Amino acid sequence: MDMRKRIIDFFKEAAFRTVAYAGTVFPSRQRAALICPPAAAPGSLGDEAMIKALVGELRKNGFSRLGILETGSSTAWQEATEVDAGVPAPSASLGGWLRFLRALKAYSHVYVIGADCIDGNYSVTGSRRLLRLADFCARAGRNTTITGCSFNASADPLIIETIDGLDRRVRLLARDPMSHSRITALTTHHAELVADLAFLLKPSPQHAAETIDWIRRERAAGRTVLGVNLGASALGTKDRSTILKCVDAFAHALGNRLETDAMLSIVLLPHDFRGESSDLAMCEKLHESLSSRFGARVRLFDEHVGASAIKAVAGELDACVTCRMHLAIACLGNGVPVGAVTYQDKFEGLFGHLGITPPVISGMQATDAAAVAKLVDGTLAEAASIRKTLAGTLQRVRALSERNVPFSNRQHATG
Repeated sequence: MDMRKRIIDFFKEAAFRTVAYAGTVFPSRQRAALICPPAAAPGSLGDEAMIKALVGELRKNGFSRLGILETGSSTAWQEATEVDAGVPAPSASLGGWLRFLRALKAYSHVYVIGADCIDGNYSVTGSRRLLRLADFCARAGRNTTITGCSFNASADPLIIETIDGLDRRVRLLARDPMSHSRITALTTHHAELVADLAFLLKPSPQHAAETIDWIRRERAAGRTVLGVNLGASALGTKDRSTILKCVDAFAHALGNRLETDAMLSIVLLPHDFRGESSDLAMCEKLHESLSSRFGARVRLFDEHVGASAIKAVAGELDACVTCRMHLAIACLGNGVPVGAVTYQDKFEGLFGHLGITPPVISGMQATDAAAVAKLVDGTLAEAASIRKTLAGTLQRVRALSERNVPFSNRQHATG
């Protein structure tokens, strides 16, 4: 049975590569890029931040047409990112890849958003799908990049095997030094060190005008404004009782701090709005608890829950405590210090890039009011020192972020 399966897999792979190589006969005659998102639908502002930043860089660098991969007949990503066209994702069949190849004829470049979806931590099947997509596009003669990704220390062996089998023309980018060293140690495919695409996202203050005005009034009154984000992803579970314990722990810790520090104000910043366990749902519960006691000193940002708007708000803060890495990037990219509830080694790699060691707690500790209080106090106490360090490291990290795109442009220009 094993031998029969190996023979079938061999012929499937040969057919896959033959279809891909057929794409080299039809090179694109225009500079056009196809973007492959990490999720089937919008909802995570981290995904939105990376894709919108990439779209901005590609437009700036002269790409005449941008497309985005869609699931089935959906147009959700096209509408959310304002690209020119949606391209149906290939089905697993040979016919599905042939149909995708016909659509690929319009594109010279392909960008697979690496994010945290390459190492198989969320889904081995989903990660392999993205890797196979990159492999197919490179074999079809397209300049193919897997944008800055994180990489877990315990990546699945099947993922390692898939990366080792990637066409060597696939440009694989790691978004932090920790991930870069792991890819280099665990796989044979060459990886380059960059920084997360979201560092390049442009803020949209017009979509956050009321909250920005509120923050500026609070600061003009001499108050410190702390951003706070809650997210179930950092807890490692969607269990309702655990989520409520986290909300209660933050309500207790922040309530005590607001009582003892009359010059502190808080803005709650959701960074995901999907479902009952979303950041928005958790922040709404926390706002309900705190605003009943502290009134206008606590605000929930809900004007326009979009990545560019959140980045504009982040730039106005004195500091932020976050469960979401891409909210941390929105803050740090503006030179604003953070403290974090960490998970999957995400924050450690990011902080190493910037040369900072902010206060952190684990997801397990986020249901403990004492641990949360220590995180909040530490973030506020260390903010000035971290802000000073960021002033000296941000330019280098932004330059690394820009390397997600320009290399492919030079490669295209030189043939």
